[in-house]
Amino acid sequence: MYDTSPRKAPCPNEAWQSPLPAILRLASGTPPSDTQQTLAAEAIATLPRFADKKETLHRIYAAGRIDTRQLAIDFTQPEAIHRILQQPIQTRMALFAEHAYPLAERVVNRLLQGDDVYLAPGDVALADIRLVVIVSSTGFVAPGLDVRLIKKLGLPSDTARLTVGFMGCAAAFSGLRIACDHVRANPDHKVLLVCIELSSVNASFADNMNDVITHSIFGDGCAAALIGGVDMHSAQARGHLIVQALMSAVTENTEDGIVLGLHDHGISCGLSKQLPNYIEHSVGRLVDAFLARQGLTREDMDFWAIHPGGTRIIHSVQRSLGLADEQLTASWDILKRHGNMLSPAVLFVLEQTLARLGSVGSTADDPREGMRGFALSFAPGLGIEGALLEKFPAPGPIPPAASASTLQAGVGPM
Repeated sequence: MYDTSPRKAPCPNEAWQSPLPAILRLASGTPPSDTQQTLAAEAIATLPRFADKKETLHRIYAAGRIDTRQLAIDFTQPEAIHRILQQPIQTRMALFAEHAYPLAERVVNRLLQGDDVYLAPGDVALADIRLVVIVSSTGFVAPGLDVRLIKKLGLPSDTARLTVGFMGCAAAFSGLRIACDHVRANPDHKVLLVCIELSSVNASFADNMNDVITHSIFGDGCAAALIGGVDMHSAQARGHLIVQALMSAVTENTEDGIVLGLHDHGISCGLSKQLPNYIEHSVGRLVDAFLARQGLTREDMDFWAIHPGGTRIIHSVQRSLGLADEQLTASWDILKRHGNMLSPAVLFVLEQTLARLGSVGSTADDPREGMRGFALSFAPGLGIEGALLEKFPAPGPIPPAASASTLQAGVGPM
């Protein structure tokens, strides 16, 4: 854990306090096409196995509070559905590479150009990026996106690379943990973290209704972050987002909550009917214990970034943590426009949350202090992963929060 709070007694050795791991930049994007939820339901209803379940299908798709998703495979075209269902896993992984590479490159280019993305101003020296971390549970290709990005960006050939796979929705925090460890050990290094998921290339309806439910929720997307080490003076002066501590917990007797698997026709995700109950009964207790170790409580949090896993998951987290409706606005908004994008989803929520808080400024009495927040998501296990963050007021004018249209395209300001 990283405990870098400026509110605690200062350490006599200033060098010991630095570097502080910080998210320097954050950008997101999705495939270019929109899939309307109602049209997706109609297309799935064309499959012979669902001929007598059309009303049930439409009810399931409508219950998710999702309007649109951006899918690499367009399921509003019946022929696309029939074609993808017949493909073996090798073909699906090739489809993942075909669609993931250009999406990731577009998001990373936005991240590095920095004209409309969140956080640190100024140029990024590519030579400072010494580690590339790729996160995905929906596509496995080696050599893959890590090597391609190193070549495309012209990074040094000795740039380290690492892949995080099969950690589900919470995998962004697994990647962030690796990045924070790296910059603590290597103060002059930057880490490029890329979370990309294309659930649509793994669509399968072998287990009829469970597959329908999961297909109705999951969307495709990509989020990238640049992580570096900063000192407290720089963090306060430049408005950095400090990663103060990282949480990881596995709840007991919940192994069936989220289950990822491989089969002949792709990667599957099984969600237990008890998952919302598992979340509601464990999140509040575990988050409280974690915050207490930092000398904090829920009331010290100025913002929350909760993974938009689905309606029941968001409601369960809300009840467990006692959050008000307005504290979950970004989670509901991302779910409505994009669905559950697995690992990038919580970064989309964090991105939008920070944009909306930008015009508020610090709520702390001490101007050197920023707004504290907590980001949270879920891993197979059932695992609960989170990050305690502190955002300092940004210098200069605050960019407006991204509009619905720009967020959907993944090109809006932070």
